[in-house]
Amino acid sequence: MSFSKQLKQSLRRRLSRLRRDQPALLGFLFHSIFVDQKEIDNGMVDPQQGITLEHMRRFIEHFLQAGYQFISPEHDLDFFSARKKYACITFDDGYFNNLRMLPILEQYSIPA
Repeated sequence: MSFSKQLKQSLRRRLSRLRRDQPALLGFLFHSIFVDQKEIDNGMVDPQQGITLEHMRRFIEHFLQAGYQFISPEHDLDFFSARKKYACITFDDGYFNNLRMLPILEQYSIPA
């Protein structure tokens, strides 16, 4: 089974456990952003540490449709409401490929 299929199945299982009406603060750490599956499969980077732009777009859309508000890691704790759902996207390094996400983050006005 390809990495992307494993990732999809894993995310579906975990996301199905979250109740849509339950308040939450979810943090997501990403390492490498790939243009497509072909780039992941070229063997230059550990495929378990990356996600494609399309998968990332669908990931963001899923959480927006589920009512999550994306926040910055710098948000003050006083900002949070106990009745809302929040998600935070971070990147663990400054690899050039993280910049590939910028147009998508800007499109959805998501801080990271």
